[in-house]
Amino acid sequence: MNKWYRIGLISALLPLVMGTGIFGAWVFTRQDWLMSAGIYTIAGGLILFVAGVVAVFFIARLAKKQGLPCKKKIITLACLLVANFPVAMWMTFSALDILAEYKVSIINNSTESAQIIFSDPTGKIHAVPDVSPHSKTQMIFHFEGEGAVMYQVTSKTFDRSGTLFGYITNGMGGSAVLEIQEVEIGRASCRERV
Repeated sequence: MNKWYRIGLISALLPLVMGTGIFGAWVFTRQDWLMSAGIYTIAGGLILFVAGVVAVFFIARLAKKQGLPCKKKIITLACLLVANFPVAMWMTFSALDILAEYKVSIINNSTESAQIIFSDPTGKIHAVPDVSPHSKTQMIFHFEGEGAVMYQVTSKTFDRSGTLFGYITNGMGGSAVLEIQEVEIGRASCRERV
């Protein structure tokens, strides 16, 4: 029975530990090969789940034959095996959410505080807190829809608008820099870099 318990424990813990390690490494490094490793871990986890269920079945069968108490072992293994599914789903949806992020760096090289809004293709407005003069900030957005993301920069003396992303599509993510440069007092230019 101990052999089956070890098989069940390995079947439950191996994908849980490997998946968590791969996900954590991917969050910090964003290496593409780790996404593939995560997909293979999910596939391997399904195979190990079946092996774990077989192990639980044999533990229960042997315990019944030998009259040994093993309810605690069976419940522990079953909970560990089932825990793999919500953990894998959470990691998958978290990865999809991270991949859909749009990182926007805003550099205000003007002498005035700037108010900025972005509008995504669905028309949803994303307001940015005031950006102080001669400062930088980075924000993360989840723009939706398919099309252009527009910006509008206003201050006491200037008002500029333009295109931040020429075309986006749901779930793709990206990054851009919006730089506000003062040309002369009362006039500013905005430059976008994707």
